[in-house]
Amino acid sequence: MTHDYIQPPNIRPASVLSKQLKSLSKAVSIIVIGIGCLGLLGWMFNLSLFKSVVPGLVTMKANTAIGFIISGASLYLWLMGKGKSKKRSPYRSSLIGSQVLAVFVIVLGMLTIIQYSFNLNLGIDQLLIHERPDAVDVAAGGRMAPNTASNFLLLGSALLLLGKEAYLSAQFFTILVFLVASFGLIGHLYQIPLFYSVGSYTGMAIHTAISFILLAIGILGASANWGVMKVVISDRAGGIMARRLLPVVISIPPVLGWLVLLGFRADLYPPVLGFAFRSVLAIIIFGALIWCNARRLNAIDDQRQQFQQALLASEQKFHAIFDQTFQFIGLLKPDGTLLEVNQTALNFGGLRRDQVIGKPFWQARWWTISAQTQEQLKDAIARSAQGEFIRYEVDVQGAGDRIATIDFSLKSVTDDTGQVMLLIPEGRDITDVKQIEEQLRQSEERFRRAFDDAATGEALVTPEGQFIRVNRALCELLGYQESELLATTFQEITHPDDLEADLRYVRQLLADEIQTYEMEKRYFHKQGHVIWIRLSVSLVRDSQRQPLYFVGQIQDITQIKQTQTQMNNLVTELERSNRELEDFAYVVSHDLLSPLHKWQMLNELLTEDYSQVLDEQGQEYLRRMRQVKERMQTFINDLLMLSRVTTQAQPFVPVNLNTVVQEVLSDLDIQLQETGGTVDVEALPTVNADPLQMRQLMQNLLSNALKFHQSEIAPVVKVYAQPSQLPDQDQIVVKDEGIGFKSEYEEQIFEAFQRLHSRRHYEGTGLGLTICRKIAQRHGGTISASSVPGEGAMFTITLPTKEIDSSSYL
Repeated sequence: MTHDYIQPPNIRPASVLSKQLKSLSKAVSIIVIGIGCLGLLGWMFNLSLFKSVVPGLVTMKANTAIGFIISGASLYLWLMGKGKSKKRSPYRSSLIGSQVLAVFVIVLGMLTIIQYSFNLNLGIDQLLIHERPDAVDVAAGGRMAPNTASNFLLLGSALLLLGKEAYLSAQFFTILVFLVASFGLIGHLYQIPLFYSVGSYTGMAIHTAISFILLAIGILGASANWGVMKVVISDRAGGIMARRLLPVVISIPPVLGWLVLLGFRADLYPPVLGFAFRSVLAIIIFGALIWCNARRLNAIDDQRQQFQQALLASEQKFHAIFDQTFQFIGLLKPDGTLLEVNQTALNFGGLRRDQVIGKPFWQARWWTISAQTQEQLKDAIARSAQGEFIRYEVDVQGAGDRIATIDFSLKSVTDDTGQVMLLIPEGRDITDVKQIEEQLRQSEERFRRAFDDAATGEALVTPEGQFIRVNRALCELLGYQESELLATTFQEITHPDDLEADLRYVRQLLADEIQTYEMEKRYFHKQGHVIWIRLSVSLVRDSQRQPLYFVGQIQDITQIKQTQTQMNNLVTELERSNRELEDFAYVVSHDLLSPLHKWQMLNELLTEDYSQVLDEQGQEYLRRMRQVKERMQTFINDLLMLSRVTTQAQPFVPVNLNTVVQEVLSDLDIQLQETGGTVDVEALPTVNADPLQMRQLMQNLLSNALKFHQSEIAPVVKVYAQPSQLPDQDQIVVKDEGIGFKSEYEEQIFEAFQRLHSRRHYEGTGLGLTICRKIAQRHGGTISASSVPGEGAMFTITLPTKEIDSSSYL
């Protein structure tokens, strides 16, 4: 920031002088109104002092007095209206009144001049007061002098131009008024009638001249901030010199001349000596005045230099702070010209100081993002120049086409008179904040959508239990309108038998003993019936860990509860059926096997006692009876085995399948010897199972593999584990090279009593694989088969690796 002029501390600033001059103008207007009123009183009561000040001199005419009253009032109203113009009403009417009165003054002066110019009498001179026959200038007939009328015309024009803010023209007319009035005053001092009468029957009275001079001073003081007066009240050296010299230059020469003239008229010295004496005094006075002013200006200049150095140091500190601040800051003229800007703003825009300083602010790169942005800034500057504080958010252009959102403001700086001197633009980069706000808005929108559109009921509840937000699903679940739910508490719609348990959890949440809880409870539907729900609750706290609200998720489980009831009924029925099946197993084992044992005993007795009597055919019948009995017993044993898979099942424990297979092979030793078969067993896993059923499963599969081998070819069986395609599962494979079967029978072979071969070729009841599948299912697994005729068969058992509750598969 640079300064052409720095004001020392002991020099009154222009703003203070302007304020003082306006106060003087207001006082002058009141004094002139008072002089005019005294003039009218002089005519009304024939008071010579008020009419002419000095008896025998020219009088102030009644119209002149009225003109001064109106002129003083016009100036006073202008000062009142201009000083409060920002408040519009009622001070706006003061300005209008001032203009109306100024026009009246112009008309008064114009009509008088017309009367003189055309030798007319328009009847305005003694319209209010008639001049007495013994008046000093009775020949004038109460008419003001031509120079007085001219001054009123000039004065009214100046007041009218003042209201139009044409200050330079108003000051020009005012200076003419001052000069004419000064001639009149000097004429009275020097007793030169030509100066104050201008050859008419009357002239400008001495207090008329003084009133014009006062009004001229008042108008010049009122417009001190503009035109020629701006130079006079300036804080610069020229203004200081003008204020010191002008009063002396205007007053000293007339006074000196008047003093010399008095001496000459008293015959104290001849005219030549008087003029010489006047010249010497003028030289001495003006020389001394110039020397004093020069000395004073030198002192002021010294003070200014000291102050300027101090200000320069302060300015350097200011710039250090100004340029390092993270916000964008600048200084503008009221018209929008950029005076200063900090380095932060320049760096953001990729600009140099000389590219923007002294140019319209809206033309800088920051604002060229759009024409609309520039127009918005122009409007903001115009409003701020009127004293309004402006603030709004706007996108601005940075270096490299970077776009930033700023919180922009304009603040006006005024002087002591209320005039706007500077504008301070300030911008704070809120791009990140806006992005966070947008993310937060999107997050809130996602939450709102997730909350409102959730299939389950959602609710926000105060720590006291009042619903503060509910979604559509919860309203539909409970049958309430949203406004109805928001007017109630969860305690009011909770079943009394479930309320205490719920409140106990709530107290634990509020005490920070638990983070969440879940429970099943009952709500009352609006229509009165009970619905079962599964409730999940968490607590949201503020940054001070104070509870804000509960977040509840409510799932309708009424149907699930009904299904559970039905399942419980089915379990009860299944338990009853299992008991009946156990009873059946007992009947089979006791009532069916007992006759077979007796049959066996009788067959043995018959063979022992009568074998010598029976011929070969009888012996064959006895052998067939034994075979029928054995098949019957095997069939009954298989039925019992099938029923005991669930009725006499054992709890699950860890079972090593390697041990199980070795025990089974030991039991099948005779079959292995008879068939000449071999069984290759690889490492098998340990599973959580019923040991006896695992043994029965492996025995059935290995026995079938040895049984269904190809004629005259020794069976070869492989048992191994393989990875499962699904996690947490084990797969055990039993593979043979036997006769195999068609793929269309892969499921049929697991059905009860299904046989693919006649008993004449392969013994069996058709229940072995049925028992295998039931055992696998009881363990939460599966068994499947695949085969190609003549190439063998492969059985795959899949069992879960994780521990399971054996009771769930009973």
